Amino acid sequence: MGVSKLFWRCLPVGILFICVSFFALWNITVIGPMIQELRLSDVSLSVIPSTSDNLLAVRSAQTTVSLESQNPNVDERGEWQKKQVRAFCEKHNLDDEYRFPTTPFIRKRFFRHLIFDDKYKLLFCFIPKIGCTTMRRYLFALQGLIPPETAQWDEISEEEYLEPNIYKASFLKASLKDEERLRKVKSYYKFMVVRNPLERLVSA
Repeated sequence: MGVSKLFWRCLPVGILFICVSFFALWNITVIGPMIQELRLSDVSLSVIPSTSDNLLAVRSAQTTVSLESQNPNVDERGEWQKKQVRAFCEKHNLDDEYRFPTTPFIRKRFFRHLIFDDKYKLLFCFIPKIGCTTMRRYLFALQGLIPPETAQWDEISEEEYLEPNIYKASFLKASLKDEERLRKVKSYYKFMVVRNPLERLVSA
């Protein structure tokens, strides 16, 4: 009876160990090489710099990008991205008028990801698992919404410092009208951070 009880107590730990080992092996043998060989040949999201009236657009994926075009200097890369966006918009007859979502659920989800700073005229679109916690606390600290020292902390309570300020410094702010949101989209410097999608998947 003692051996039987010990077996059943140890069984969950054994199963967990096997699962963790399998995931680690899969990560090393499958995901690792896929990340190394990933090429920019699929549809992805890209930010249109502040010279455009739009905020986000889907980048065309018709052309396979060579290694040389994946690693140019920053200016050349920016120009290449803008050309890709313009080509996509022309192909699909997209005009320059930006339209916000009208469905309440989608509208709320969309607006909470747009953080603005009126003093520096910044508009940041954050995506989870690409360092968005760090960027949000920097922007909130710049606006005096959280103590400046919190920007240097290794860990920060999202419920205490970040989530409440989403309603003060994002497009969810109750006092903002769509006309004001559109003005910010058109005139503020817009940016976002992106990440290799497979790396982001593993991180999540």
